[in-house]
Amino acid sequence: MIFKNVILFSLILGTVSLYANILNRVALTANEQKQIEVLEVKLEDNITRKEKVKIVKEIQKYKRAKELKELAIKQIEENLKDKRFDKIKPLLVSGDIEGAIQELDKIDSVSLGKKLRLKAEFLKLIGKIDNADDAYYDASSKSLDIKYEYALFLQNYRKFYDAIDVYNELLEDYKKSGNLEKEAIVLNNLANIYYNLKKYKKAERLFEESLKLKEELAKKDAKCEPELAKTLSNVTLFYSDIGKKDISKKYYFEYSNLYKKLYQKRPKEFSFGYARSLIVGFVLFKFDKSVLDKAAKVIKDYKRENIVNSVIKTIKRLKSRNRGVLVN
Repeated sequence: MIFKNVILFSLILGTVSLYANILNRVALTANEQKQIEVLEVKLEDNITRKEKVKIVKEIQKYKRAKELKELAIKQIEENLKDKRFDKIKPLLVSGDIEGAIQELDKIDSVSLGKKLRLKAEFLKLIGKIDNADDAYYDASSKSLDIKYEYALFLQNYRKFYDAIDVYNELLEDYKKSGNLEKEAIVLNNLANIYYNLKKYKKAERLFEESLKLKEELAKKDAKCEPELAKTLSNVTLFYSDIGKKDISKKYYFEYSNLYKKLYQKRPKEFSFGYARSLIVGFVLFKFDKSVLDKAAKVIKDYKRENIVNSVIKTIKRLKSRNRGVLVN
């Protein structure tokens, strides 16, 4: 979910794959980068405001395409830890994406859902998003899990109205089966979509519905508390973005206190969530910089060193400013 005034999730994007040498990021995103550079030079020309606006939109389009490719690369590299994909690695190194897709289809020991996810990532690299869409659509009737992955795929590629249709189908399916946990997750995802569409009243209603369900589930089973914490985080940022600071602050304390509780039980697992909540408090509500010192201490318990380093770097950057402001 992307919010206007605070992108703390950039902390996550610092993840370094163990297989960073499998795919050549520079080569795979060279076209997008070249187009961005050409357009940025054009911005320096003596052109009208209307022309500048058009160029900026074009730059944003290529930047988005580059980001999607980089995200695909990251997802692929994470999956390549699986030894079943050893035959695919040399094909990817040589740039034979079509060959990698054919080899993937031959692996019988991989589930259909996982094959579709990887195939979609491969197709993204060569710009065949519609082919990935078709593959997901054809398989979406086989199980609710694949249908859910298809909805996520559509959401990630900003095909919001198509994603809404699939999510609404899933809502009916989960209601019929009584799967409240999945229903709450879908409501949260729909809220994110309506937020991005700037339909804030609809987003607010869906966030509140999701939150209510997750609170009910967490009361019955403590295992549902992490999902509740995530939604409280989203709701905190949502209300801040639409200018309802008092409501945002109310939810913030619930969100931060819950992550503190989870952290105290399982530090290695939840130190990132708790540290992040402390940073959110500093950025949104101008809390004293001492909360950043606390966040720096908490994050050291996290299980992934690269994330720890990324968060500490962000904390240092924030402490060097008068106030915490992160940008897109």
